[in-house]
Amino acid sequence: MHTMHRFRIFALLLSLAGVLCIASAAGTANLVIDSPKDGETVQQTPGLGPVAIIKLHAENFKIESLAGHDAMHHDGAMDGMGENSGHVHVTVDDNSWYWVHSNSDPVVIAGLSAGPHKVTLELVGAGHKPLNPPVKQVLNFTMAGK
Repeated sequence: MHTMHRFRIFALLLSLAGVLCIASAAGTANLVIDSPKDGETVQQTPGLGPVAIIKLHAENFKIESLAGHDAMHHDGAMDGMGENSGHVHVTVDDNSWYWVHSNSDPVVIAGLSAGPHKVTLELVGAGHKPLNPPVKQVLNFTMAGK
């Protein structure tokens, strides 16, 4: 009987360990690019021309508007931004600059030349600091000509 009791306790502990692993994995921030797919050719948009519309969503992370965060601290942190919230930094073709995307709408990039392009999207928290570990996605696509 004593052995059976130990076995049940061991099985319970093993089950709890599995649940904890799943729970911690479920809480990890992730960034998903829904479209276009990596390597795709993006057709020009009628009436708009060479425009890439990148649909994305975050998992276990809230992309928040900067409009509601008018109080910035001396360390660059913003009031109201939690550990699992922030915005997206968007970099096109490895430029040294980026812009901030701060809502769940698609990222729209206009005026692209025909040919290959690379867009890097990175989740960042308060003070524009990358998450630890970093969460970024790189999308390579070709903009179609006329």
